[in-house]
Amino acid sequence: MQGGKTGRLRYHGVSRQKGRKNGIEVAKMNHQGKIALQAGMAMWLVSLLFGLASGLSRPVPVHGSDVAEVVLQGTWGSAPEQLGLRPPSPGVMPDAPFQGPGGFRVDAAGAVWITDSVNRAVKVFREGRVDLFPVAAGGLGDLDLTGDLVAVVTRDPEGLVMLRQQDGAELRRIPLPCRSPGRLQAVDEQRFLLHDLGGGLWWVRGEMVATHPVAAMEPVGTAERLYGIVYDFDQSSRKIIWTGWKDEETDSELFALLRVPEQRIVFTRLLGLQDQTPWALVVTADTPGVYRAFHFGPDGKIAREARLPVLTGTWLPAWWVAGPLPVVYGFRSDAQGFTIIRQKLE
Repeated sequence: MQGGKTGRLRYHGVSRQKGRKNGIEVAKMNHQGKIALQAGMAMWLVSLLFGLASGLSRPVPVHGSDVAEVVLQGTWGSAPEQLGLRPPSPGVMPDAPFQGPGGFRVDAAGAVWITDSVNRAVKVFREGRVDLFPVAAGGLGDLDLTGDLVAVVTRDPEGLVMLRQQDGAELRRIPLPCRSPGRLQAVDEQRFLLHDLGGGLWWVRGEMVATHPVAAMEPVGTAERLYGIVYDFDQSSRKIIWTGWKDEETDSELFALLRVPEQRIVFTRLLGLQDQTPWALVVTADTPGVYRAFHFGPDGKIAREARLPVLTGTWLPAWWVAGPLPVVYGFRSDAQGFTIIRQKLE
């Protein structure tokens, strides 16, 4: 397909010229967000996966800017430049993330990688074309990039499949009996971390596949450390912990204490790594439509703080993913289609 705007797709390649992208005026979008805190897990999944037409009315301020750059816009469907979305049958729980996009990443060159579970392919949106890498599986979940590989979570069979980034050729598979997969991190070409939505973390070390002994660990780690978040017996604080990769290093250690004074924390997760240290996302009861984002230095002290909107739309393992410091990318959607946005946290 040709680059630029088509009937279904708009690609906005990023250039160094402020306010423009490759000679085209940058489309900008107000940061807006709203979250409904549901009483039950069933309602939470349904609202996130198929609450596509939820109204967004209130701008959310973001540290340093109140707008984000639009990187990619597209619609739902079965064409190469579209993403599939399949509503559940009446009265049936949605099978997230296998009834819509499974996950997304943006590589160093600005290409957007998305798993299209409905159409059973990894789609790579580059300026001027879309590459399709079909995957032999019943469904596709999250993905991540490392070295020359793209690692993809699969359903039927359950596990990970490694594709060559250059042409999508399948290189190997790793069986992994996780029926409710969430976020994936490829630490390197031999080590992978996969969040189990049923609880816990799967870690892959070469040919060894197991659940991590510390259930609070998240799929966020370096070659030396894995990170997680635990409750601190205080509604306004959480502990960020770490463990090593060796079996004898799995006792957790305190990395940082995260405090939000006089606020009740209702949600936390690790966004990912930048400069080899984690960002933590926090939602409080007073501002349910906003993530407070904290980046920690190597000493465990907060080095940066920013705000991001809680994005709505189809369910994803992560609506925000880390890019090169200080950039993060977000995925938002509605009944018409999807948008990938780029935001600087500075």
